[in-house]
Amino acid sequence: MLDNLYEAGVKNYVVSFHGNAEERQRKRLRVHDLRKHIRECNPSIRIDVLDINDRTYLSNRGGLVSVNNLAENMYCQNPNNPLTIDYEGNVLLCCNDYLGQVCFGNVETESLLSIWNSNEFTRVRKELSRGVLNLDICKQCVA
Repeated sequence: MLDNLYEAGVKNYVVSFHGNAEERQRKRLRVHDLRKHIRECNPSIRIDVLDINDRTYLSNRGGLVSVNNLAENMYCQNPNNPLTIDYEGNVLLCCNDYLGQVCFGNVETESLLSIWNSNEFTRVRKELSRGVLNLDICKQCVA
């Protein structure tokens, strides 16, 4: 599957380990095997790992969930967030916008490049890069 995804253009992955220590260790071993396969077959694929445990600071996902260890950020962690497209083709602000509150266009009616380069989407990304939080979802996310 990894090879097929690479052929489709997917080259970077983030794998998160959740669960108790034993479960996370089992998952770590599987990713170790996967990385070995990548080194042998296609070293240009990148896999980053997040080990989520009870001391990990978490995001509140745009204010939608309560978490014990809230990471109190005063800025957006990823203003040029990898492009987020929902199941209806809407290009959303970011992966934390589960409810689709901030939509910049739809790939069924516009080109992806025109949406990405639109004045509104460009303005919002620049503001977030400077720490300007004008959108309600952003204000709640980094609270």
